Amino acid sequence: MTRNDVNRLPVVDHGRMVGIVTRSDLIRAYVHSDEEIARDVKHMIAVLPEPMSSIGVSVEDGIVALSGEVETSAEARLAARMVQDVEGVARIENRLAWEVTTEYAESRWSAFLQEGAAR
Repeated sequence: MTRNDVNRLPVVDHGRMVGIVTRSDLIRAYVHSDEEIARDVKHMIAVLPEPMSSIGVSVEDGIVALSGEVETSAEARLAARMVQDVEGVARIENRLAWEVTTEYAESRWSAFLQEGAAR
C-alpha cells in the first residue's frame, strides 16, 4: 500500500466486495501504545512467583526494560522470553540481576569447565 500510494483496498469474499480496509485501519490493528504494552507485560509478570512477580517494567517507544532482581539467570531469561510474545514489543532490554548462574556459559568459571573431558 505504501509503495503504490494506495490508501484503501476492497475486501472481497468469493468475488463479492464485502467492505473496504484503509491504511489507518491496518496500522491501528498493529500499533500499541507504551501504556498498553506496559499494562500487558505487568499483568503477565504479576502471576509469576516471587521474586519474579516484582520485576520492574518500563516501556518507551515499544522497547521494554526489565529491572530488579531474580534468583537465577534462568529466571531472567524466562522473563524476557515471556515478554517478547506481548503484542507491540519492539525490543527487550533485560536489566535483571541474579545471584545464581544456572548455565556454564554465563559463569565466570566457564573457561575452566569442559564437558566430556577425559579424566
